[in-house]
Amino acid sequence: MKLYTLQQTIEAELYQACVKYIALIQHDLAGEKIYGFNVYSYGFEQGVYVAVATLESLERKQKAVADQALQAPKKYLEICADEWEYIGLHPEVFLSLSEYLIALYDVLYEGCEFDDETDFQAAEAHITKAIPEAIIQTLIKLKQDGVFNTALFEKELFLGYQVADSADNDQVAAYVRASARLNSPYWHDKLLGYQQYCLAQNS
Repeated sequence: MKLYTLQQTIEAELYQACVKYIALIQHDLAGEKIYGFNVYSYGFEQGVYVAVATLESLERKQKAVADQALQAPKKYLEICADEWEYIGLHPEVFLSLSEYLIALYDVLYEGCEFDDETDFQAAEAHITKAIPEAIIQTLIKLKQDGVFNTALFEKELFLGYQVADSADNDQVAAYVRASARLNSPYWHDKLLGYQQYCLAQNS
């Protein structure tokens, strides 16, 4: 499948799923204010979900961390989706896209015969490039179309994508590159602070 076609398919599926998801959480999270909206995955070969963070859930998390005398700075709790309270709500709306991604990786790893390792690596890189780009383009379109313009969302949102338990330097650098295209300077600077925290933790 051509890169453009693959990316367009993912974008179309993800856009519709996010619109449905946002309609559903209007009730679930009524009374809270969402500041973070990230496409979230336990590995793209396992499908995708959405993780959201609210100002209220951040306060609850900070209090829980303080009560347990744990060392976790606000910039980590605020940005790292692994720490967010609302991960994977309404997975049913992402089922079609997740099944598509799972099947895509199944074909890559089990259903294709490659002449050599170079061909396999090229195919893997093709998919690895298409998925994050499709996520970025979808988030841009959601923002442009005013889908986040409801009372549930902060006017300045932290947008992006994150993979579970992936705070290694290369992955966080990819988040930063995406953020430069998605976020206001306010949130991009916060993500840069998170990147510095991760670099220190990983050194």
